[in-house]
Amino acid sequence: VGGVGTPPIYDNWRMGFLMIDENGEVQGETAYLDTLVYYSIGWANSGDRNEQGEYLQAGNRAIVGGNYAMLLRYNEFGDTLYTRTYGLQGKIYAGYQGIFTNDGGSAIAGYTTDFPEANTYVQCAYLLKYDASAEVEWIQKYTGQLKAMSARSVIQTSDGGYAIGGNVQYLNQNYVPYDIFVIKTDAEGNEQWREYYGDVN
Repeated sequence: VGGVGTPPIYDNWRMGFLMIDENGEVQGETAYLDTLVYYSIGWANSGDRNEQGEYLQAGNRAIVGGNYAMLLRYNEFGDTLYTRTYGLQGKIYAGYQGIFTNDGGSAIAGYTTDFPEANTYVQCAYLLKYDASAEVEWIQKYTGQLKAMSARSVIQTSDGGYAIGGNVQYLNQNYVPYDIFVIKTDAEGNEQWREYYGDVN
């Protein structure tokens, strides 16, 4: 999956799917979704594949007044099974990785500016869970005082919980480098522990 645009401006990106054989030859291609809306795929490894040969792709859907996290599910032939968007007008919900979960549902990790703290320059990480019918089951947000946190990857762990990886910026420093974090949760996304890695250098 990649971004598909029309030169020279590339102002209305879509999501594109290439079918490639074992020799690297393109066997088919499809472009998804509305050409009048800006779409972008998530981070590296932003998609997933299940045992049925279906694919899940995380990304973003940007329109006037909002940026929405998005999941796209399609079969082995590139046919869309469903799309789901999540967000709130005037807020940012960025989706970086989507995974299939062991209960037949899915989850997406990213960052959002939709949280209770008053500082509008801060963002928090989130994990959004869909059930097997692709309906929202729950969302959990992970904040840090004077920190801008962004979830970039997620896996489901052997105990049914999740491990979320991402980057963090410390907003009380003059120079704001990125460090990394790992958050471990239970099966409902409740945080069990977190660790930060990095130093001022």
